[in-house]
Amino acid sequence: MAFDNLSLLFRRGRHVLRRDGVIHFIKRSFLILIGFQYENVYIYENTLSESQVEPRIQGVTLKIISTSGEIDELMADGFDFSCYSDIEVLKKKVSRGAIPFCILYGRDIAHISWVALDGRNNADPVLSASIKDWQNEASIGPCTTKPRYYGMNLYSYTLSQICKFLRQQNKQVAKITTSKDNIPSRKGITKAGFKIRGEMRYLRLFHLKFRKERPIRRIEDAKC
Repeated sequence: MAFDNLSLLFRRGRHVLRRDGVIHFIKRSFLILIGFQYENVYIYENTLSESQVEPRIQGVTLKIISTSGEIDELMADGFDFSCYSDIEVLKKKVSRGAIPFCILYGRDIAHISWVALDGRNNADPVLSASIKDWQNEASIGPCTTKPRYYGMNLYSYTLSQICKFLRQQNKQVAKITTSKDNIPSRKGITKAGFKIRGEMRYLRLFHLKFRKERPIRRIEDAKC
């Protein structure tokens, strides 16, 4: 198991080096070495009510991936996952239970959102401690849209489709987090019918983890 995790870490590092360059790779490697992670986020919830959100471009297709074989099939059809993750890391996440929701446009993967139905592979590790009842709750994240598709409602559309999927899985609540200063993300989440339920600060340093969460009574998301 330790060798397996080391292999995945190596693949992630190689992917970051190829995608973002040496400087970013060195910074990321240092943070990983000291085990540092800091997040200051809002926690959103959706009780899986119906929401009507449509993309602003025609011809998109939603693909829900449940097996690594489906990733191979998409790659054979010309779809490229390299801007999102190393392919072996991607497959490992799927094999551990994470579900990627992919928006396909032509031969392009325009957007990916990750979903976790149980505690085997939390889509958002920072959010996992807020999930008290995996039988009724699910977590969403991270979500990534290619820059060329910004402003086309793909994020909100995918979230609305995820909520529809979760209803079919007999879930009652979907949770997602986003950085407090990420205004575009907050807008997209709100448009999909999510409401702020709290804010959380999370700090990890070496093997120590500190987490502080508090409820929020009122946030003016409409003014974001």
